[in-house]
Amino acid sequence: MKIGFIIDSGGIGGAEKQAMILASQLKKNGHHVTFFCLNSNDQIDIVKYLDSLNIEFIDLQFSFTYSHISRFQNIIRLCWKLRRYNLDLLLPYTIRPNVNINFAWQLTGAKASIWNQRDDGHGFGKKYRDKILWFALKNTSAFISNSEHGLSFLNDYIDIKQPKKFIKNGIEIPEIKGSRQTIREKIGLNKHDLVVIMVANLTKHKDHKTLLEAWSIFSKTTSYKNPILVLAGKKGDSTEAIQAQITKLEIEKMVYLSGFRKDIHEWLKASDFAVFSSKFEGTPNGFLEAMALSIPIIGTKIEGIQNIFDHDYNYLSEIDDFEQLAGHIKLFAEDPELRKNIAKENLLLVQKKFGVNRLVDEFEEFWKAL
Repeated sequence: MKIGFIIDSGGIGGAEKQAMILASQLKKNGHHVTFFCLNSNDQIDIVKYLDSLNIEFIDLQFSFTYSHISRFQNIIRLCWKLRRYNLDLLLPYTIRPNVNINFAWQLTGAKASIWNQRDDGHGFGKKYRDKILWFALKNTSAFISNSEHGLSFLNDYIDIKQPKKFIKNGIEIPEIKGSRQTIREKIGLNKHDLVVIMVANLTKHKDHKTLLEAWSIFSKTTSYKNPILVLAGKKGDSTEAIQAQITKLEIEKMVYLSGFRKDIHEWLKASDFAVFSSKFEGTPNGFLEAMALSIPIIGTKIEGIQNIFDHDYNYLSEIDDFEQLAGHIKLFAEDPELRKNIAKENLLLVQKKFGVNRLVDEFEEFWKAL
């Protein structure tokens, strides 16, 4: 089967990582896989990764416009352009690929197109307002979501009639060579410092603002001389605000903006624990990656995180509550034994619920039934 994965800009976030994991496994299973990007100015890292998997990457150079007429025309051209690749199945990821592909996917000549819902619907806006969005939702062949609340949102939004399925993320557990100390030496971190990391692009809904307020409180009460908060992710719509807040709080020496890291697994492994302060998510990939590397993690009380666990996880803070988050950070910082026990439990949970083979099996079973 010829399968086309369609992503937005070429940058690597959680959705793109999940698409690449699935694509690599499907290729191993004998499918012909191609990656398409709507319009990319930031594709170097994803191209290198796909090249290593011998998966072709194609920039469709799609033009984004807000005029309904121009938008409609561009979508038709986009789908007609995809027709030349003789694809059997289309798998768009995130809101813009989902809308622009599913609106007129039949023009591509494919047998089916599956809407992949990767969040809780925060980008949809008011119901019925966007007619192209509405028609794309009605026109798609089927729906897959990586969270139960994402699927529930879709059902409430349009009353789904097409086939639908909740499929958990699949997490590859990388083998990281070397001890935490040797990794810290390699990437330039002091072996005695407390290092805490958040892996997320610098966008508003990730809510770095609350985390920075919490870090400021923690830094004034901790006995650690040089605690370091690493914000690992590519620049986004909140970058300038984050930089300004760091200056205002006078924590410049205790926060490091690392940018996007190709060696992110080493940075996670070098950290004492991770934090995730997002206001809404599907199932956050960065959260699961930390768990898979036996890194204890603190999060927020959002459905996408709460549903990861089979039990009440006691280290989740209310949204916007920087004082509660600071308390959790202090608790983890001062109790290495607690961190060690949590890390073991979380690794076992990821291995049990978020395996890659299970992800591929559920995908193949679903689309073969369409």
